[in-house]
Amino acid sequence: MKPFKTIIFVVSTLLLFATVAETYAQSSKRPARNGDRSGSASKAGSASRSGSASRSGSASRSGSASRSDTPAEELPPLDNEAQAALNQFELTRTTLAANKRLVDQWYRTIPIGFVEKQQMHMQKIKQLEMENEGLQERIVTEAVDLFRLAPRRSRFANALVFNQVIEALDPKSPESHFNPKLALEICNLMLTDDQLPWEVLIRAFRASYALQDFDRARLVLDRLEEIGSLKPIYYQILEKTSQKWQDELLIRRLENQTADLPIATFTTTEGTFQVELFENQAPLTVNNFVALVEEGFYDGRTFYKVKPGEYVETGCPDDNGTGTVGYSVEGEAAREKARSHFAGTLTMTPNALGNTASKFLICHQPKNELDGRFTAFGRVIGEEGLDVVYTLNTHDATKFQSVKSAPSKIISVTVENKRAHKYSKTPVSSAVSTVTSEDVQTEDQDDGPSSFDLLQKNN
Repeated sequence: MKPFKTIIFVVSTLLLFATVAETYAQSSKRPARNGDRSGSASKAGSASRSGSASRSGSASRSGSASRSDTPAEELPPLDNEAQAALNQFELTRTTLAANKRLVDQWYRTIPIGFVEKQQMHMQKIKQLEMENEGLQERIVTEAVDLFRLAPRRSRFANALVFNQVIEALDPKSPESHFNPKLALEICNLMLTDDQLPWEVLIRAFRASYALQDFDRARLVLDRLEEIGSLKPIYYQILEKTSQKWQDELLIRRLENQTADLPIATFTTTEGTFQVELFENQAPLTVNNFVALVEEGFYDGRTFYKVKPGEYVETGCPDDNGTGTVGYSVEGEAAREKARSHFAGTLTMTPNALGNTASKFLICHQPKNELDGRFTAFGRVIGEEGLDVVYTLNTHDATKFQSVKSAPSKIISVTVENKRAHKYSKTPVSSAVSTVTSEDVQTEDQDDGPSSFDLLQKNN
């Protein structure tokens, strides 16, 4: 037993000695580690304070330099009218935004399994959406009003206003209409800035061109040339159209002196406009047109193709572009004194032989590419009449439409101030199938691109 007890005693002693030694070693190292941490913390704190001070000083100096180098633009105070317009716009904008968030929330919380509650829930959503539609229309009007009074006070208003310019020149919805006057009015306010993007300038040119304000259009082209984004063909088109316009104005002044041209009055579902008929330059076409009017042919006809910014088309017996009246009249587009095409010009759609019958276009803007090919036989009188033409509903019965918009219609056409002779048809042969206006436009005789291509496709 003694050897066993001796071994146990020795092992226990050794374990105790090892424990004491380890404890002493750890106790001797602990102050050093604490000191290290303290020193590290001290150094880190010092560095942090130093860095913070450095960054703070640097930021302070940087901020001071920034403020001194680029002082904030101080806008002049608004007058009472402008301030009221700004307040109203902001109120409408915040209300609309809150309503949209509320609609989203209501859609996410539609009750399940309770029919009556679902119906009440959906009714509330519908009311909010109807209210938002009214607010959406109102905010656009208020944005334009604010922009007129204070062009640079609200970036939200500026964005809405520029969208109005885009929609006025390139309407996308059936409810929108071509409105170059609104587009030019807004662009003119923007043109007071020294630096403008190409997107604004080109639309200012398009609006000026459509309104036949060629002097203003030339000034816009000069600014486009300054920023290096002008195609030379634009100057060529402008000069060509401007010269034709001067000739047209001279003819109109002479015609106003005699005042002996027939006047056709169109009563439509969108309003009334009058047309002066070019019997001097297109006698066969005018005679045929008046004879059809006297038969009541155009009464009830639809404007079966309305392309905003381009033209409206009517006069098809089938109201879809495929019908014929059974005969054709000699085209007069190649006559020496044939009239050119401008905004409001009425022009007959030719068939494959260049002859005409009953279908005609009303141009929304000058269209050089039709000169010499389409027979211009009249013009809409006055800006008010042209505004009615612009508001005819966007429609295209020549193509399939999944959602068809209701076409505008001619209720009646009457002709006054007729000359002292019988107006009758003078057919040249039995009618042949007519090509559409789209087909004829692709057969442009000019080598270069047409004004239609440049002004409508290059936005």
